[in-house]
Amino acid sequence: MTRNKDILHCLPLLASVLARRYGVTVLVGGSQACTDGKTIHLPSLPIDCDDEWLALVRGYVDHESAHIRHTDFSAFRNAQLDTVTGNIFNALEDWRVEKCLSAIFPGCRRNLDWLIRRFFTELPTQAGEISPACVVSRHVLLTVRSWDVPEVAAALQVSRMALTALSQESARRIEGILEKVRSHCPDTLATINYARQLAACIPLEAAAMPVPASADKETPSPADGKPTPLQSTGHAAAAADNDASTRTSSDTAQDTQKTGQDAADNLPQQLGEWLANRLSTISGRHPTQDTAVSVCSALPVPELPEDERKEALRSSQALRIRLNGLLQAQAARRCRLGRRGSLHSGSLYRSVTGNPRLFLSETVRPALNTAVHILLDCSGSMSGEAMLLARQACFAVAVALSGIKGVNPAVTAFPAGRGTNNVFSLLRHGERMTGRFAVCAAGGTPLGPALWWVLQTLHAQPEGRKILLILTDGVPDSFRPCEAAINNAVRLGVEVYGIGIRHEAIRRLLPDRHKVISRLTELAPAMFHLLQTAFLQGDKSAGYEKRTHGATRKSLFSLEPAKRLELLTC
Repeated sequence: MTRNKDILHCLPLLASVLARRYGVTVLVGGSQACTDGKTIHLPSLPIDCDDEWLALVRGYVDHESAHIRHTDFSAFRNAQLDTVTGNIFNALEDWRVEKCLSAIFPGCRRNLDWLIRRFFTELPTQAGEISPACVVSRHVLLTVRSWDVPEVAAALQVSRMALTALSQESARRIEGILEKVRSHCPDTLATINYARQLAACIPLEAAAMPVPASADKETPSPADGKPTPLQSTGHAAAAADNDASTRTSSDTAQDTQKTGQDAADNLPQQLGEWLANRLSTISGRHPTQDTAVSVCSALPVPELPEDERKEALRSSQALRIRLNGLLQAQAARRCRLGRRGSLHSGSLYRSVTGNPRLFLSETVRPALNTAVHILLDCSGSMSGEAMLLARQACFAVAVALSGIKGVNPAVTAFPAGRGTNNVFSLLRHGERMTGRFAVCAAGGTPLGPALWWVLQTLHAQPEGRKILLILTDGVPDSFRPCEAAINNAVRLGVEVYGIGIRHEAIRRLLPDRHKVISRLTELAPAMFHLLQTAFLQGDKSAGYEKRTHGATRKSLFSLEPAKRLELLTC
């Protein structure tokens, strides 16, 4: 059984679980954290992520998922807001969509509140003047965040003082609008309307406001003595001319544009932007030690030629017979006469002799409930006869497994072309078997990202038991991500097996669950042996009885068919 703490401490699996939970797409890889309105991109992060980094990832996915689910991006684009109004809109919309998501998934509220506390206590203090636009923007940001996290109240008090000093009339109007936002803000269009109203309250003729000295020396920070966002601004905009009555309309328009440009460099940072910067900062420092996940590409694959197909089907016959026999033994009903159960009419004669064993008891032994995923290496080193036999063997195994009730097979190949970390599916879980297995070899060996993608896919399958079989001939591009993926797979209950072709590299990854072959004729038998061993070991781990009338299950297969049938039907 997969434990929740194992999922929470596995970044790629956590991302996939959150993506399925929220109904969004989350990709792990690259150097930047961002979203395009449909997909959330997480950068490649260190393999050994601590709890803080995982909390940042959860919070970022929560925050951006809220936007994807509840923000009308087309309405925002059509509004064409200026920089200052757009910053105010972001503050309001962040609060609104997070509230909507938290109403559906209450666990998000804890993650987001933790992030808000961190966000409003870690920004650095910078001296300088603050423009009116920045004062209003910060006050809006702090106000909406204080509605959920009371610790922001200290920073909000300083912001309110600065806003009142700027203009008491503007302060009253802004507070009134914010109360309306809190009571009724149903959608993105309403947020845009409120943002425009708040931006209209910014005094254009007021002088730039310096940060009060008391804000740096006397006002306490919300936590740990760290500064508040009100103290975290850059340099101020240029001061307005005190003699506004002597200015022409063109001068006023130029100054208004300049004020907006200056304010854009000094506007408060939003939570999503802060999270993206934090996650992107650590990414790429040690590329060979980072965790990335492949993306499944749509790569057209032709069907196997008829001669290869027939040869593969002949090769799969032995595996199909063995696995079918094993499953029949596991699912057999073992009838036994005893003192309880249903009355067996054929044993009523025993009552004459006083034998109480007149009742029939039946024990149903469950059949396999297993998802098997084969990961095929299609790198350039597999070119030629190796690739030809590998794809035939994968097809043979998939055909054998797809014909067994209770087994859910899948086959994935990597990479999807030269210079890419992507994978492509030859057979997905639950799909009907096809002959499209005529893959070609090209590219490197990005085994680590491919393993993470397979683990994400396997974890989503409903089967109680999961098996991963790796087929590779070369050294991975990087060992550390592969080892981390396999270790996490074992911890999550996935059984991992491997076949190395002409190379001992697989021995380092799977020292106890691998086979290395040197001749191409050994490939199919090796795959059959590993799969049969996996099923037998799973049978033993489930606590099933291994003996049938004195004959072990292993020795049962060595018996003649007639004797085997006699033992199974006794």
